[in-house]
Amino acid sequence: EVFANLSETGEWPSEKPPIHIHEKNTFFSLKIKTIYDNQHQVLWHVATLLDITHQKMTQKVVEHQASYDDLTGLPNYRLFKKVLLDEILISHHHQKQFALLSLDIDYFKLINDTYGHELGDLLLKQFAKRLKKSIRTTDVVIRRGGDEFNIILKNIKEIDSVKKFARTLLKNVRLEFIIHDIHLNISISIGIVFFPTDAQKIKELIKKADDAMYVSKHKGRNTFTLWNEL
Repeated sequence: EVFANLSETGEWPSEKPPIHIHEKNTFFSLKIKTIYDNQHQVLWHVATLLDITHQKMTQKVVEHQASYDDLTGLPNYRLFKKVLLDEILISHHHQKQFALLSLDIDYFKLINDTYGHELGDLLLKQFAKRLKKSIRTTDVVIRRGGDEFNIILKNIKEIDSVKKFARTLLKNVRLEFIIHDIHLNISISIGIVFFPTDAQKIKELIKKADDAMYVSKHKGRNTFTLWNEL
């Protein structure tokens, strides 16, 4: 291919961006050009090799910032929609079920107003870590914004297993948080929806999970609600 392009167009790659080479965390851009004499006979080929490591690293940082939450390091809402769509397609293809949980911290605004946003941010970071420790490696936890989070529990075989997970999560979250010598006890409200029985589209799944979460709020908080039991 290389010599065919050089013979035909005098360049490789032809009408394409330069080839990128990855070698031990170092990236290079390679392009070859043919130099001709007055009779259009080939004199030599000139290869241009540029170190584009900084450019690639910057690109990776930008891509990461676009898809992950700065505060907690969790996937953000943009990536959440992609992950959710992928899970819909996979579960539909393999005829499997998954659960989507919407949750937020009860009275989080009061915590911010009482102790300040800096402590509130530190609480969110610790809270996110506790959520990650509560799920399986195959599951996904997302921060949508503020104190709102989502969890995707994949390949669910029994609804009771999701109820058990929700009860355990409520219990784990109730364990004390200590931030700057301040002891905090919090709770969360959870809404749960199942694919494909409750909904099959992204917007519908998110809305129903959120609706079930708000029902948990009205029940008195520190509980979970299944949309299909409303």
